[in-house]
Amino acid sequence: MAAGVSMRLWRVRGVHCLVVMVVLMARPGFAALRVAFSVDGSSWRATNIVLVETTPIDGAFDVVESWKGDVSAGSRVVIPRLIPAANAVAISRYTKGWPGDSMDVATQIPRQPVGSRLVLFLRKAAAGGEAEEPGWTGSGPVGEDEMKISAVWVDGDETYIFQQQWDTSSPLSLGPLRVFSKEAPRGAVQTLEDLKRGVAEVLRVQDEMKAVVAEQDGRVRAMRLKPYVHSKFYSAWFYAIEELGKAGPSAVSVIGEMLGDPAYSEEFPYLVHAMVNAGGSGVGPELNRRLENDLEFWSGKGSSLSMNWWNEDASPRSPLRSRYGRTYQLVAGLVEVKYTAGLYTAVQLRDLFRSLPQLAEIGDGQVAEECDKLIAMK
Repeated sequence: MAAGVSMRLWRVRGVHCLVVMVVLMARPGFAALRVAFSVDGSSWRATNIVLVETTPIDGAFDVVESWKGDVSAGSRVVIPRLIPAANAVAISRYTKGWPGDSMDVATQIPRQPVGSRLVLFLRKAAAGGEAEEPGWTGSGPVGEDEMKISAVWVDGDETYIFQQQWDTSSPLSLGPLRVFSKEAPRGAVQTLEDLKRGVAEVLRVQDEMKAVVAEQDGRVRAMRLKPYVHSKFYSAWFYAIEELGKAGPSAVSVIGEMLGDPAYSEEFPYLVHAMVNAGGSGVGPELNRRLENDLEFWSGKGSSLSMNWWNEDASPRSPLRSRYGRTYQLVAGLVEVKYTAGLYTAVQLRDLFRSLPQLAEIGDGQVAEECDKLIAMK
């Protein structure tokens, strides 16, 4: 099953919330509201990462260091989509406080002096026609701005990236690459050395995981993937969940152990998804058993909830919100594996959620709707 996201606009007593229900892409704490370069994602996806210098030829760069891949120092890479516009200027000439009144300039590829440095996060593209060398694409999301968010410009001791400065409707503009660390001063900007260390850490984890997924025994592979389900890197976390789902039936027991471990409570919906992928129809009884526990929970808790319970604790670790997401995903898992032996549980849960207004109004009744899908299979 391909990974994806099921989203619905929830209306809760006049408050609309766009909620990402789990089918694997958005993890709490990792949701990106704006488009921007990512050290984590770009390092993981790139086939080649190179520190380069600008040359007198626009779009042509000489490689100073290779951080990943087979492009050697001293070679040249040509990236036509990084050719500056005629009116582009160097970062040092942007007005103080930009983007501000420099917004139009900041949306363009800067024209840095010859010998200035960039770090390029690239993917090899197949050679076309009679070309002897492969072309390059960026490691960012595919689109017209792909190469913009696959490069880091170095100016003085600071690094700069393209990002949406305010919200998803704002244009990509060049701004400082900040240090996101409790130890760093507020607003600190990454240096080239900071960036190099960050890339190296991501690549170390990626190499570790390549060895893990090469393990042929599904249960052993699942056991070795467990630590990465708590990785601080989104790419490693996503890869771990994905590979758990590919580990096969022998991995189901390990995933079940994780589902029962409070340390993995935040990952519960994602692990349900992985269990379904790993075990297929064979996981129906396990999912139904867990749904029976959730039915018991909501039967005891539901009537005591206020009509505004969803908004009373809006934190990412809200126990009730997490439980709701868990219940939804358990039903969705039963639907996916077509476990019709779970009809009795589904009927009871549906009737409960429709009988209590404080449960019925959440998500416009999507838990009950998911139960209806399973019931319709009888």
